Amino acid sequence: MTDTDPISSIRRREPRYPRAAYEFVQESLRLAHEQVGREGHVTGRELLDAFRSLALAEFGPLARTVLAEWNVRTTDDVGRIVFLCVEAQQMGKTDDDTMDDFHAVYDFAKAFPATLGEVKLPRKPRDPLDDDEI
Repeated sequence: MTDTDPISSIRRREPRYPRAAYEFVQESLRLAHEQVGREGHVTGRELLDAFRSLALAEFGPLARTVLAEWNVRTTDDVGRIVFLCVEAQQMGKTDDDTMDDFHAVYDFAKAFPATLGEVKLPRKPRDPLDDDEI
């Protein structure tokens, strides 16, 4: 990425979370807007609800494992990512928004149980160059 890449800039200051975690939270924000049916501000709870929905849809019973690999183990971690993005002007906030909006909103063990069924992984089209015979 370039020096002007906002996520790279954020990660230089706070390397705890990988790029994928920031991108996932940003995608969760887009989903939150869809779920609430409006653009503009969404609450921390609305963002966290979208985050949970997206994680379950994308990772199923592996959601907590994937998130833990990204060092995202609590709703507070999601809040830290949000506020790092706010500081980098990649997300907005109101004067009333605080980290407390993300504090212990739900327990990841309950929100992301390991018994959700099968994992749904997107499949890439088969590339004939991947065949061993070529």
